[in-house]
Amino acid sequence: MFVNHSNREKAAAAWAPEPPAWVKVLAEACDRTNQRAVADQLGKSGGYVSAASLPSSSRSSARTAPAAAVTVEGGMGSIVPLIM
Repeated sequence: MFVNHSNREKAAAAWAPEPPAWVKVLAEACDRTNQRAVADQLGKSGGYVSAASLPSSSRSSARTAPAAAVTVEGGMGSIVPLIM
């Protein structure tokens, strides 16, 4: 049986034991709308949002996360309304 986990659940698992606040905001915004809408609000691609909120062990994700934190924190004014 296929189980579709929320972005918040996926982020929590990927960033265990506790995701940073910016990851939680990003995941919640994606759950409320969709990844594409959040990416548009941040001026980024959907792939960028996915790589930022669900890091893997790849070097590209390791390089993306710090910049993504700055992007999301700087854009919180535009994405926070998506989660309210």
